[in-house]
Amino acid sequence: MATKSATHDRPRGESVRERHRDVDRWISAIREDVTAGKTAAAEDALDQLSEEFEEIIEELHEQLDGSLDEGRDMIRSRPFFSVGAALGAGVLAGMVVGVLLGTNKKNRD
Repeated sequence: MATKSATHDRPRGESVRERHRDVDRWISAIREDVTAGKTAAAEDALDQLSEEFEEIIEELHEQLDGSLDEGRDMIRSRPFFSVGAALGAGVLAGMVVGVLLGTNKKNRD
């Protein structure tokens, strides 16, 4: 099986698409190893894939925490704007639901 480069050599901002392609390649290589009867190589590849998933999940947690912190800071700095935005979003969502329900009701009659 072709081995992947060390996950720590990757830049932190690597795109999701690049990681998706890497994962697809590793899965294909694992399938080839299993088909060829190389179970030890397949197990090693699965371990590497598991480590990569753990790193991706950790990175996503960090990004989510950063986004939540930014959102909290914005709400704290402009609470009235935040309440107004939430109210506006609720009214807009209510209007959309009302239109959709009204359209469905007319179609049934």
